[in-house]
Amino acid sequence: MRSFQRASAWLAAFVIGVPALGVVAVIVALRGRSWVLFAVAYLVLFTLAYLAGLILLALLRFRPDWLRALVAAVAVYALAPVAPLVGGMTHYPYHVIRCGGLPVVGSDGAAPGYTVPGEEDYAVTPFHKRFFCTQKEARAAGYYHDGPGTAEGAPPVVGPVEPLLVCLAEVLSPGSRAAPASGTGGGAWTWSWTRSGGCAHG
Repeated sequence: MRSFQRASAWLAAFVIGVPALGVVAVIVALRGRSWVLFAVAYLVLFTLAYLAGLILLALLRFRPDWLRALVAAVAVYALAPVAPLVGGMTHYPYHVIRCGGLPVVGSDGAAPGYTVPGEEDYAVTPFHKRFFCTQKEARAAGYYHDGPGTAEGAPPVVGPVEPLLVCLAEVLSPGSRAAPASGTGGGAWTWSWTRSGGCAHG
């Protein structure tokens, strides 16, 4: 029982703690706007992933506990992209890398629409499955926008924290490949892509 409790704590760190760093980075990049809906949706996702991980954890019998928890966490997030409802949410980090910043988020329905970073209703939920790097791409795909947004064709909003956000997204999606992006963080930190496609700071 104590072994399972220790493994459960490790699982919480892997499934909730590490991905939460990316959510915090997004919230900072949004500069305090529309963060509640975004954070709540991902909190629900992390909780469901943790519960699913506990089931796998109970079936695994090897040690050490941290390795057992890591295997369960990897299995959960490997299955999440193809799971109903949550697939779009797990793909979001990849699109942050691909676009070099927070992407435009599209939602399907009777009248497909999209939101841009910084708007009050910007979020990623089970109803958001399409992501675009610019509003021009979203409009070309048949999505409409009824808010002020930004100029047509403008790239994603990139703030001082977003190079760090791209790096975090790369860590959370190690198999992703995206177009190079770079930026400068606050103070003396400079975040950039290395020639090998990784993240570096100096």
